[in-house]
Amino acid sequence: MKRAHVRLETEEARVVYDDTKQTPEKLTAAIDRLGFQASAVSVTAAPKPTLYVDGLTELKAVRKVEQVLKAVKGVKGVTVDPKDGEVFVEYESQAVTPWELVAVLKAAGFTVRTTRRLVATVVVTFGSGRWELDQKDQAELLKAVTTLKETPNLEVELEGYTDNVGSRAANLQLSQRRAESVWRFLVEKGVSSGRVQSTGVGDAHPITDNATKEGRAQNRRVVIKLFDVCATC
Repeated sequence: MKRAHVRLETEEARVVYDDTKQTPEKLTAAIDRLGFQASAVSVTAAPKPTLYVDGLTELKAVRKVEQVLKAVKGVKGVTVDPKDGEVFVEYESQAVTPWELVAVLKAAGFTVRTTRRLVATVVVTFGSGRWELDQKDQAELLKAVTTLKETPNLEVELEGYTDNVGSRAANLQLSQRRAESVWRFLVEKGVSSGRVQSTGVGDAHPITDNATKEGRAQNRRVVIKLFDVCATC
């Protein structure tokens, strides 16, 4: 699909069309036949929807989506295509994020469909029984902070793990502390807390054998996953 910017005398219209069936020339010719002076001034790829929202078959629901989103600080414009449930949101990336828009719509009772694409994974490891970040880990996390600040469509999931030394309960608590340690570092460096989710899973899912010292060292970790939450990724 593409979007054509068509100038009608002194006004400009934007037309989204199927480029396998239409051309800008055909569109302007059709407009000319209606008695308007038209010329296609530019053609670009049609934008991807910001979100998909279910249940937009009624005009009342469409208007509610527009009202809810326009009330969000940083949102400059909202366009809804009820046929496919596509919602296009023009917003200031420094003021609001896509997942905050999702949260607002869910709070208003809508079902929002998004897909997430894993774009990067960072792993930091810890000493036995420890959850503090060393300088090497902090340097690695600062790279992730830079990426997150430059790419507002990204969200983060933190998964804390331990080796199999100690009780299940103790390891679960330790894994949570490790994930929270990374969460705190990211937030203190300027990443919005709403973009970061953390969880601890104890000694589950080891990536290598806990029978060796080296293996246990690799299993004492936090996995940082960066996801692109664009609806059409």
